[in-house]
Formats: sequence, C-alpha cells, structure tokens
Amino acid sequence: MFLSLRILFVALSLWLIIVAVSAFPCPSCRPETRRNIVDRRRQDTTTSSTQLFATKKKKGKKKSNTPEQSGFAWAASFQLHPYEAQSTRDLASMAVASYAGRKSGQPLCQDIVGVADIPKALWRATDTACLIVSCAHNQKADATGDDGETAAAVEAPSQVVYANLAALETVGLTGEEWDQLITMPGPKASAASAGEDNLPSRIEIDVPTDMKDKAYQSGYQKKILRKNKEDPDSHDVTLLNAERWRLEKSVLVNGKFVTTPVAVAYAWKEWALDEDTICAPGGQCRERVPEQELQALVDQQASYIRELKETQGLGNKDPKVQDAVAELLRLKSLMESSA
Repeated sequence: MFLSLRILFVALSLWLIIVAVSAFPCPSCRPETRRNIVDRRRQDTTTSSTQLFATKKKKGKKKSNTPEQSGFAWAASFQLHPYEAQSTRDLASMAVASYAGRKSGQPLCQDIVGVADIPKALWRATDTACLIVSCAHNQKADATGDDGETAAAVEAPSQVVYANLAALETVGLTGEEWDQLITMPGPKASAASAGEDNLPSRIEIDVPTDMKDKAYQSGYQKKILRKNKEDPDSHDVTLLNAERWRLEKSVLVNGKFVTTPVAVAYAWKEWALDEDTICAPGGQCRERVPEQELQALVDQQASYIRELKETQGLGNKDPKVQDAVAELLRLKSLMESSA
C-alpha cells in the first residue's frame, strides 16, 4: 500500500514538471506577441521611408549650369531703382516741387496728383518722360604733376542722375537699364574694356547740363541721340515741345545762404524717331507730317468747320462740330510740337 502511494506521487510530480516546461517554450520557438509585431512593422516602415526620401532627394538634385556667385559679387551687382534710392527719390521730389513752383502750382503730370509716394508715381508716369542731369562744375584735382605743381582745375563730367520709364523708352532702354545713360561728353568704354570688366554698354545722350541765365524754358526741342552709322537699328531721337528747369538748393557760404544750381530737369510727352515718326510713352507711334503739309491740313479743317456752321447751320454743341474742332486742335498741337 505504501509503495503504491509512493509510485503515484512520483508519477504526479513528473506530470507537473512536463506541464510546467511546456508552458514556457524556448525564445526561438516562442510565437510573436502583438507588441513585437507592431514594433517590427514600425521599424520596417521607418527604414523604407528614409530610403525613399534619400532616393527622391538624390534623384531630384540637378547640377546647375549657373556658376555660383559670391556674396560680394551679388552685392556689387545689386541695383536700386531710382524710386528706391534715397538720393534719387530726393531729386525726383525736388523736380516735382520746383516745377509746380515755376508753373503756379500745376503738376508735372497727372499720375502724381493725390499720391503719397511721388518718386514712385513719377517713375511709372504713363504720359510724361522725366530726365535729370547733374550740373557740370569745376573742381580742383588733388593729384600733382611730375613737376610737383598742382594740376589745374578741371570740369567734372556731368551725368544722368534720374530717368523714369518713359524717358528710358525714348532712348530704347528698359527699367533695369536706367543707369546705362550718360551725358556727352562722358567716359565711353570700348568694346574690349566692356568685355573685360563686364560693364554694360552705355548710351550717350546730348543734353545741356547748364541753363545759364534761364531758370525755366518751354517749347524746347533738341536732338539728344544720333544714329550710329555702324548700327542699322539705331535712330535719331529728338525731343519735341519739351520743358526744362533748373533745380537749386541753398548752401551756407561764409554765414550766408547762397542758391546753387545742382541739376537740370527735362520733361516731355513726345519725341521724334528719325524724321518720319512721332512717339509717345507706352509704345504709341504715328507718322510725322511735314510742317508745310500740316499747315495745309489746318487751313482745310478750319474751312470745314466754317462750312458746318455757316452753310449747314450747326451749333457749337453739335457732335460734328465738336469732332471737327477737336481734330483742328490736334493738328495745331502737331504744328507746335514740330516747330
């Protein structure tokens, strides 16, 4: 009896050991838990996304043909428009104010009426070209000659210090090329030096930089650009019925304020291209009629208006009469501009 119980106890112990071992299998045979599966998927997803981003970045990177530009070179090539630089803004404001002072408060153009930023409005003016050149003046050279004597006083070259879009259009330039205007006589870079120094080509315009005894002049006509015989695309450019006035500022000299001319401003609404075309801002062009033909057209139009009134009995408010008078005024303005 005692032996049988002992055998039964041993058998029961072996069965318990077998059950315990089967409940805790080895790591290599253990099934994945949900947490292990999620962690492994997350790791695989991160790896594949990183590889895809690296592939796209490598594929999207293209080799640029444009040479890299240093910060100094970029700063040297950076250019302010005339309405952005303070010095040219002051000149534009001075030109507008002095024009109104000489014309009894009349504005230089309608585009600047009622606006806060006058220099910017003048730059974009749609009907008036404006150009400002600095006055030439004598200055003493600091350098000394080989003989030890100080060099004689020389006349400093004047320059174009302001030109709005309409003025640039007159000479065939864009808003980004406004600093390519110089006055005659001025430094003229050769083609070789322009290529070496990477300098833009210059356009010399012939405009007086001194008005002498005059402070304001209207009806001014001047050929500011002459055709280059070596360039078939060049033209003669003549200002028609332009205005010009002197810009002055007060300087304290020996305890007294002295008025000194600093620049001359020019304004015009039309210009002649060669001898057969009249242009206006915004790309407007029309055929230029000789003065003799204009006079004949004016006389003919005046006779037509008299016929409408005297023969047909039409009044001044009749549309036909108003149209005929408008055409007569247009022809007379053409005669004045071509005079």
